[in-house]
Amino acid sequence: MDEETTKEESQILDIKIRRTFDEKSKEWYFSIVDVVGTVTNSTDARNYWKVLKNRFKNGYNEKYRQLVTRCNQLKMLAKDGKAYLTDVADQETILQIIASITPSKIEFFKSYFEELKEEDLRIELAKKEDLPSPVKLLLAHDKNMGAELLIDMYQKDADIWIEAFIAGVAVSEINISVTSKKITIEGKCSQLESIPENKYLHQELIWTNFYRAILLPCKIRASEVEASEKDGHLFIRLPKV
Repeated sequence: MDEETTKEESQILDIKIRRTFDEKSKEWYFSIVDVVGTVTNSTDARNYWKVLKNRFKNGYNEKYRQLVTRCNQLKMLAKDGKAYLTDVADQETILQIIASITPSKIEFFKSYFEELKEEDLRIELAKKEDLPSPVKLLLAHDKNMGAELLIDMYQKDADIWIEAFIAGVAVSEINISVTSKKITIEGKCSQLESIPENKYLHQELIWTNFYRAILLPCKIRASEVEASEKDGHLFIRLPKV
């Protein structure tokens, strides 16, 4: 993976691709212009898609002509805060459009869509539970509900760094799982002493599991990952390949 590819995939993590759920089809639809702008870095993604769509319509390839017919129009919010009809497509169609432009991005977007599915599942389950409102709740991979661990992630020299606050939790008590493309961090904030409910005068602290799954912007050497803690501050160093 070259430096330019790493830079582009890092940008994909940051960009917001608009999506909307269609109640009739029970499917998520994604803004094609947003996707095209992401994979091409075009300064005029709308015109890029217009030209590409016309090429598909008028081309000799039946596969691409059918691809256009599978695109729909749904209202989505624009930068001016108003909703406009926007060309959208489901996940399968989006992947085919990406394949026609930049096939090398296919696997990355498959991972991106998989992350969205997991996020939607966690949010839906959290809505069904009677849980404290100050906590953004997600589903840990062991199926227990927990709080989302907030993080900073940045590149420095030849490493990816992740930082988080874990006051009261030792690094040895945190489970960090790493692959070349993804890292998961989970642990539990526990009380040192159990206090009976009727003894509380004020109660705001949340004692719960925490969890975070993060799609990495580039491949890393999983066997060389290091984690350390200082004054309740977690540092994870992930050496890039």
